[in-house]
Amino acid sequence: MRNGLKAWTAAAWLVAPTVTATTVLTDVDGRIVAVGDEGLIASAVHVESLGDRVASAGLWDSHLHWLGLAQETSRLDLTGATSLRDLYQRVRAASAQLAPDQVLVGAGWNQNRWGGEWPDRAGLDLAAPGRPVVLWARDHHGLVASSATFGRLWPDGEPVDPPGGRYERRGGVLTGIVRETAANELASRLPVMPTETFAAALPALVQRLLQMGLVGATGMEPDHARGALEAQLAGRQTFRGQVFLTDEGPGWTSPPSPWFRVVGAKRFLDGAVGTRTAAVGAPYADGSGEGVWRIPRDRVAAALAEAAADGAAAVAVHAIGDAAVVAALDALARIPAARSGVAHRVEHAQLMDPAAVARMARIPGVVASMQPVHLLEDRWAMEKAWPDRRAWSFPLGSLAAVGVPLLLGSDAPIETPDPVVGMQAAVWRARAGEPAWEAQEAITPWQALDGYTRAPAAADQRAGGVLAPGRWADFTVYDRDPLEALAHHEPLAVVGTVVAGRWVHRAF
Repeated sequence: MRNGLKAWTAAAWLVAPTVTATTVLTDVDGRIVAVGDEGLIASAVHVESLGDRVASAGLWDSHLHWLGLAQETSRLDLTGATSLRDLYQRVRAASAQLAPDQVLVGAGWNQNRWGGEWPDRAGLDLAAPGRPVVLWARDHHGLVASSATFGRLWPDGEPVDPPGGRYERRGGVLTGIVRETAANELASRLPVMPTETFAAALPALVQRLLQMGLVGATGMEPDHARGALEAQLAGRQTFRGQVFLTDEGPGWTSPPSPWFRVVGAKRFLDGAVGTRTAAVGAPYADGSGEGVWRIPRDRVAAALAEAAADGAAAVAVHAIGDAAVVAALDALARIPAARSGVAHRVEHAQLMDPAAVARMARIPGVVASMQPVHLLEDRWAMEKAWPDRRAWSFPLGSLAAVGVPLLLGSDAPIETPDPVVGMQAAVWRARAGEPAWEAQEAITPWQALDGYTRAPAAADQRAGGVLAPGRWADFTVYDRDPLEALAHHEPLAVVGTVVAGRWVHRAF
């Protein structure tokens, strides 16, 4: 083959907001050689026609949970529960299908959808008598457990509240409601998904993401998931991944690799709005308090400095409430940049006042990693939690206006990892047919696409995200112009995905 060059032709390649091309030339090493017009075809030995379709640089999800996605298939799905009665009925039906001593684990319920009342231990005991039951709330920052769960996990007594979490009691009696670090503690006493099971689930997960047009993702994972991820991604070479580890100290980042690498540490400052554990500067409007600090407020700076290990690692900081975001920015302004060049990140940043937005823009090398898809469901919680501050919710437009890089993702499995849904949420801030949630904070279709392509690649120091010579030949192919479809909130389908110059998904 003459140089092994391949020409990819399409109705349009989206190069920049106002720049398109018709042809991309790639080499046998999976890199882009040139971007331009049909004249490039003369240099190629093979022409791959996309017909009248439109293509962009490959989409990247900047925040998901691989292990959570794998566990999703074995848990009772409660995302469709419309009331407490409905939830308990689903638990009763699922329990009837299990062996007597088997733990029933479920996830996805959202009490904000039916008035705010949580399920509790008494309700679970009636629905599944004698059954250990653990049901994670939609945001995974709280759960509810049955009496049999506490009896099995603490046979000689009752749990004690850990720092940054609580086992709720009423009149000194456990209600079954468990929040933040206490929920993690309870879950740590349950059987862990075997590494072999996790590894076996990864090929199907990868294929699911490829079909959505994703060429890679950043995972937030415990260390025990690292080995399986590295073996699968580096071994199969069809999908790229990087992780921030949630449970390790400094000194464990991995060398750069085009297929898998560990880039840093994730630290949780607070909880989430759905469970009223996001740390806020003024009390919740419904009397739920001011949230939970998973790291004591006066320890935040030291904890993040320790995680960064004097520049050895990048730090991803979970901060949802406005008080937690301010604490994150205070700390990140004082720690050194990661020697890898990977940016420090504030994860979620769902509530930020204008002063915090301006402050973030003044801190070099710090980016906002946000999940617009969350607002489609969290809007119901935010209306109850901070109605007087709703204009500060998901401030995508304000952050973009002052130049803060936006890295967009899904937080899957909490939300769908479908990037088209994520981009639609960023542009329209509502599902089709619903009124926009604080429409002034919407971003443009190009900014949404940029948040899934160029911006995360720049922040992560990866060779993807841009259609330019020397970059990875990772592409997402659509059935129509995605910018036009996003601008009009019209249907948009991914019909192909290319990684390293090879088809990994094709539906035409």
